[in-house]
Amino acid sequence: MDELKNEQMSIKEWVVTLPLIGAALAITYDVGFFYGIGISYFTLFSLSEHILFALQAIPIAFVAALMIPSGALSFRMGKEAVDKETPPIPPGTPDIETLRGIQEKVRAFHRKSQRGLMLFSILFIASGLVALIVKQYFFGATIMVLGLSGLAAYWLPPIVLRGYYFVLWYTAVFMVMSFFLGFQAARGTLEGTKPANTINTASMGELHGILIRSGERGVLFYDPGAKAVRFLVWGDIKSLQSAN
Repeated sequence: MDELKNEQMSIKEWVVTLPLIGAALAITYDVGFFYGIGISYFTLFSLSEHILFALQAIPIAFVAALMIPSGALSFRMGKEAVDKETPPIPPGTPDIETLRGIQEKVRAFHRKSQRGLMLFSILFIASGLVALIVKQYFFGATIMVLGLSGLAAYWLPPIVLRGYYFVLWYTAVFMVMSFFLGFQAARGTLEGTKPANTINTASMGELHGILIRSGERGVLFYDPGAKAVRFLVWGDIKSLQSAN
């Protein structure tokens, strides 16, 4: 138990780490969004603009970031539960039969927990694949990552699931989830059929569709009628308005 306590992050370390994790999750969301729209459009916007785009995901990102220390706490509580479920070694010099009995109880508890972990991991991965097939990208990716996390806990040595390794692993898990949340949001935008904006252009006349992003160079616009994403430069745009 003392070894586990030494591997826990301090409050000061969490205060520094959580904003960085939240920012990384927000930026990952923006990358996922542009993968859903078309990654070739990503370079049409500057780094500062992408940082501004990522701000919309900050609330979700920080909620996810706060779940990481919660996960670390649950792991610690689980470790304490295991200590309670498995019998302690009695003081003094126990005989061989006592040690064998303790060893067998520990092994039985381990086998039972590992069987349950493997079963739920397989079910989560299979459900995730089905969700991806029906285009529920965020839900599918989330439960698949949880299933893969279970497999990792099954195969990886215990040291990997502790302290800083634990934080790194869960940060990677939430980054995958953030990416697919952005991807799902983008696909939902492209599946929209009701025009929300009207843009009057010099070259193509009046366009009805959905404003996706706007930047220094121009706007990213989806035309549901033509099922096309267009990048319109400001020099070509006469007016822009929202539908009532």
